[in-house]
This record gives sequence, structure tokens and C-alpha cells, in this order.
Amino acid sequence: MAKKVIPDTMVNELSGGSSLFTRSPTPKPMPTASSKPPKRTIKRKVASNTPIKKESEQSINHDSVIALIRSAVKETGKETSYHRLTTEEKSKLEDVIYTYKKQGYRLSENEVARIAINWLMEDYKQNGKNSILDLVIESLKA
Repeated sequence: MAKKVIPDTMVNELSGGSSLFTRSPTPKPMPTASSKPPKRTIKRKVASNTPIKKESEQSINHDSVIALIRSAVKETGKETSYHRLTTEEKSKLEDVIYTYKKQGYRLSENEVARIAINWLMEDYKQNGKNSILDLVIESLKA
């Protein structure tokens, strides 16, 4: 005799009623493929004699960085590296990957890590002492 599935209990299990599977807070909706991602600005310490880039220059720079990172991540990495994450960092990473997978994207932790590393290195290359990497390292020393 086959097991009978009772829809009410399935809905309860799937809607967070399970003691084994708890829901994390709902992640922010990700942009669709047809919409452009919102521009993000990062406040940085800028020396008084450093000229501030115009928004049009930043947009061109932003597009070139995306193209650079895309080509780097498209190339298959051959070197192995392991990183220790906190439980919270791992959970956030899994949430992002799950959100993209629900939208039909194939994405792995490795790809997200390589995007982050490439962006961090490019930001450091372009901004040096005003880069996010340098600012965080300086704050860790304090």
C-alpha cells in the first residue's frame, strides 16, 4: 500500500512548521535580468587635494570593472584556496546563492568568492589608500 500524502501537513512542513527546517529572514529581492542594478556609492576618505570623479566617469569605470571581473570569473580557476567563514557569513552566502538559483541562475560559492576577490583587488589597484581593503585593514590595526 502506497503512502497517502496529506496536503495540509505538507504545506505546514513547507511553510516553516518543521522543527528541522527553519526559515531565515526573507532575503531582499534580487534584480531581474532585464533591470539594471542600482548604482551604489561608497563613502571614502578623500584627501582635500584629490579631485572627485564625475558621475559619468564613475559609470564608465563601473562598467569596465564589471567586464574585467566577468572575464576573470569566466576563466576556470586552477589554484586551490580554502577560507574559514563564520556561521553568519556562510549563511548569508548560502542565502544569496539560493536566491539566485530560484531565479534560474547557476551560481556557486566559488564564483561568488572569486567575484568578491576580483572586485576587492581591482578597487585596491584603482584607489590604493582609499580602497575598501586598505580602509578595513587600517581599521583592524586601530
